[in-house]
Amino acid sequence: MQLRSHSVPLKIWLVITGIVAGLFIIFNLAMPALTADPFIKTYIIQPFIWLGVIFIIWLLPRYTPIAGHRSRNRFVSFALMFGFCHVAFLLIGGLFSSFGQSPYSFKPASIIINLVYAGTMLAGMEISRAWLINQLARKRLLLALILVASLYTLLTIPFERVASITAEAGSIPFIGGTLLPAFTESLLTTQLALFAGPLAAICYRGMLEAFWWFSPVLPNLPWVFKAIIGVGVPIAGMVVGTGIYNNIANRHANRKKSREGFPAGWVFTSVFAVMAIWFSVGLFPFQPSVIASGSMQPTFNTGDIVMVAKMPAEKIDNGDIIVYRASETMDIVHRVVDIERNGSSLQFTTRGDAYKFNDPEPVLGENVIGKVMFSIPKIGWVAIKIKNLIYQ
Repeated sequence: MQLRSHSVPLKIWLVITGIVAGLFIIFNLAMPALTADPFIKTYIIQPFIWLGVIFIIWLLPRYTPIAGHRSRNRFVSFALMFGFCHVAFLLIGGLFSSFGQSPYSFKPASIIINLVYAGTMLAGMEISRAWLINQLARKRLLLALILVASLYTLLTIPFERVASITAEAGSIPFIGGTLLPAFTESLLTTQLALFAGPLAAICYRGMLEAFWWFSPVLPNLPWVFKAIIGVGVPIAGMVVGTGIYNNIANRHANRKKSREGFPAGWVFTSVFAVMAIWFSVGLFPFQPSVIASGSMQPTFNTGDIVMVAKMPAEKIDNGDIIVYRASETMDIVHRVVDIERNGSSLQFTTRGDAYKFNDPEPVLGENVIGKVMFSIPKIGWVAIKIKNLIYQ
């Protein structure tokens, strides 16, 4: 089944994409400079901006979602059901951790103000998202899904949270507990917008937004729970949604085209990408670490990637190369040259292979992340260059 929207010039969707990306700059950089009043900034300016986005989209050429208007109700029902399931999993997670009171006021006036703010933001985001994905996905579906999902992920994460993370350890809870769930939720929402237009996307995200804004108690989830629930549930939704679309496509009159159905490759690509990020931030027994200096030459060079097996300090032997946490923002890769036991705890004396002197401070056992198993030369240079660009 092919997209049936009218041909739209490249410059039009580039302008709209730029507008969406520009909203991130407006909300996070321009408005703080325009006014210091958080009420005006949040509850007056932002709703008017989203209403303006809705008006712009209304003026643009119409489109037909790829599943067709006749299948919209089916996807709307699915979106509501999966939004409810997502909320249910969050509540179940709260049973295993804890609950806390909502930070929002539940006075009638406050409820109305929050409803206007959340409602205009939700409508503006999903109407523009549906228009964008249905225009961009006609030729390069996977690229369009990733691009649109990434753009709208940026819009849901406050800039100060991104700017305040550290380059190493501090970013792990942020990536696992905030960025990954936001991105996979955005992927599922983008898929729904592609299949059935903005209404299905609004129904799914509306369930979640209503829960976070209007529930008197909210789960206090550790970041690992947020990662598991926030990533696992949307991925399951993408798989189920793809199956629904393929069933619809297989009933289409043009069997030759519909037999292919909706390409599931992008779902598996998304799953692979998410698993790769989980791996990189340490949710598995192994994790990579970049050699950022020459302190371990000639064993390792700057830009090498070392694979670290996470293990308790008791399993570290003299001569092993370990990764340990020197501070909240720095992990170090050095070799163990001596081990001492201080009561029930271990202390490790370490040294870089390029140095003649030991490190000045001993490494406590609780700060040991793991043991280096092997290295991959040079491929970490990309990460180093990106880090230098961001933090210079």
